[in-house]
Amino acid sequence: MLRTAPGSAGVPAAATGTASLSGCVTRAHTTPHRRAISWCLMGPAWATSAAQASALKHGRFGRASRPHCPARRLPHNAPAPCSAMLECSGRTKELELCFQATPGNGSSPAVFLTPNGLPFAQVTQHYAWMEPLTSEFEMAFNPRAAVRFASANVWLPLAVCAAYCVLVEVGRWVMAGRQPLKLKGVLLAWNLALSAFSFLGLLKTMPMLIHNVTQSGFESSLCAPAETAYGCGATGLWTALFIFSKIPELGDTVFLVLRKREVNFLHWYHHVSVLLYAWWSYATRSSAGLWFVTFNYMVHAVMYLYFGLTTLGFRNNAVAFVITLLQISQMVVGVMICAAVPLFVSRGSDCSMTAGAYAGGIVMYGSYFYLFLMFAIARYCSSGKESKPKQD
Repeated sequence: MLRTAPGSAGVPAAATGTASLSGCVTRAHTTPHRRAISWCLMGPAWATSAAQASALKHGRFGRASRPHCPARRLPHNAPAPCSAMLECSGRTKELELCFQATPGNGSSPAVFLTPNGLPFAQVTQHYAWMEPLTSEFEMAFNPRAAVRFASANVWLPLAVCAAYCVLVEVGRWVMAGRQPLKLKGVLLAWNLALSAFSFLGLLKTMPMLIHNVTQSGFESSLCAPAETAYGCGATGLWTALFIFSKIPELGDTVFLVLRKREVNFLHWYHHVSVLLYAWWSYATRSSAGLWFVTFNYMVHAVMYLYFGLTTLGFRNNAVAFVITLLQISQMVVGVMICAAVPLFVSRGSDCSMTAGAYAGGIVMYGSYFYLFLMFAIARYCSSGKESKPKQD
């Protein structure tokens, strides 16, 4: 039966039935004089075209051509006839449902639904200045397919990491009798691309983290279910991109091997462990994941930008030292977050983070802290050595 979302009187927020729910997202602009938008996502696929969504957004549908929901396809308790602001899936063998959005005005905010029919807020609803920076595609992101893929393929990062370790040794052997490659232009493009990606990710994730902490509290930012706290919509998309970007980031090591630079323990251990941990956290829907994603985006945005500049000959000991401090600070925050979760659990909180996730996080971030601290001491506290942050 239809139920109403808290704070949105008369707006159906979800429905229940014997069949599983399609992942749906419903949107209406909160600014006046704009038409509401609603669309449904069938797993990873669109139920309406981008052209339809755009037409709905800009009010280009006439009365006769507006989408409608055939009554014969709806459950008996669904609203009929459907409003002009409703869009039905109609393209699945699962239970077909309509989800309604409120008109855009200050007193009646938009309603968005997770794949399980739970209401959640887009980052643009918290910070209006982000709306021009957020696309329809980002806001309509449904994490169901990405999470299912990660959960069903936990072997994949293990296989990737095993192949990575083998290929590093093979690469060293191949390059042993060869001259190191320069790759200046490619390396510059690689570092600047990763920096730009990280800056964008930071822009899409940090506002939501700040909102969760300031409005719901530190404990809630660690324990609230990822599905409603940050996993859907624009923030959810950039969280998923972060997780899967850990595979191409292994390319850092390719440049070291081809340029015949040292691939030390800290470098390959960090790449392998962060890929395994990030993948597992996403597959298990870790409630504290937004903290790790945001801080990693922040550090990488600055770090890769500096590495890009070093290929052009720019080097600054003070900047390199600050980046290393940022890296160490990231590890301290990681340990604190993972240690705080079991503390909240012991006090009765229902945190959506597995014991393996926070225990593994303490071990991982603790080892990072030690290794990065030893690197910093060796690099900056020993005379005659060139200062450069660790390329993690």
